[in-house]
Amino acid sequence: MMSGDTSNTECRPGDPETMVPKSANDILASVHLKERLVERNISEAEFDAAIKYGERTEGDVLDDGRKRWKISYKGITIITDYDMKVGITSWANPCFGFDLQKVPITDDLRKKNN
Repeated sequence: MMSGDTSNTECRPGDPETMVPKSANDILASVHLKERLVERNISEAEFDAAIKYGERTEGDVLDDGRKRWKISYKGITIITDYDMKVGITSWANPCFGFDLQKVPITDDLRKKNN
């Protein structure tokens, strides 16, 4: 898993199309990322699918000016460095896939549930 071998990527700085990793093996996993994957029950297959097929958006900019990428796919979010070579953290989005109709909370419902 995530060996850190980046030889499969042909990265041209500033060109997001060439920065896209082809698999999780192209991402060097930080200790923090490895811990979060275990803690949050994100499987290797889910992580790999997110890296391969996820939607990439620019993430937050840190106080020191460093940028991040946010990769989202089927309820999994991964944060990488701006070169998409180092995985920083990951989480599973709660309630992904649930499309529940909103119900107004009435006084009667409040009384029944207190």
